[in-house]
Amino acid sequence: MNQELPTKNYNKLRMDSKMLWLFIGVAIFAVIAFVLPVPETLKKVVQEYGFADNMIKTGVASSISQAAWKAKLILGIIPMATIFFSTEALPIGIVGILMPFLAYFFYLLPKAEIGKTFCGDAPLFLLGVLAIGVVVTEVGLHKRLASWILGWVKGFKFPLFVIAISMSTLGAFVSAHAIAAFMTPVMVIIYAGALKGANDKGLQIKEDPHLAKLLFLTLCFALNVGGVGVHRQQVDVMLL
Repeated sequence: MNQELPTKNYNKLRMDSKMLWLFIGVAIFAVIAFVLPVPETLKKVVQEYGFADNMIKTGVASSISQAAWKAKLILGIIPMATIFFSTEALPIGIVGILMPFLAYFFYLLPKAEIGKTFCGDAPLFLLGVLAIGVVVTEVGLHKRLASWILGWVKGFKFPLFVIAISMSTLGAFVSAHAIAAFMTPVMVIIYAGALKGANDKGLQIKEDPHLAKLLFLTLCFALNVGGVGVHRQQVDVMLL
């Protein structure tokens, strides 16, 4: 019984924090969208850059003021979606569905364009990449790769060096999104293996946020370095 109580309290606290962040996100959106007045500078921006003209031509807005107000709605949706994504106040899938729903409800885009915006090549590509990550986890390939990386080298700095070099090289030829989805489970296993190795030596470390940040930032930095090669290939293809 004594071991169950902390778990229940943690789950309750986690649920309460999700509800808190959900309320904060909705409150920020409501304040920006409906409480704050439309700034005059925003009206000038939508007019000078042609946003108001495009919205009027497509029937989204009937005047410059209404176009600026709808632009203010978008400025309110952005922080709300960021809070929901970062805190997981709502599942990612629901947040993804919420964005086109708000665009449809507030008529931020022509109705025919809403589906095209969220059903293009990029979302379908990301769905495929995430599916690859799920498959890697289900078949246990991430454990084998992590065991191979940690098994043939000693220490911890050298494996990071190997990961950085290999990922930056691979990222020059393959999409960084696909490699990130493929390697994220591997980095998680490497993190767990590093903690297990430290505990075997009697250090008694339950978690190490700095190590987790180091692993994932190393992966992201290596993929960004390799991404220069992908863009160079795209430029060469365009020139040809």
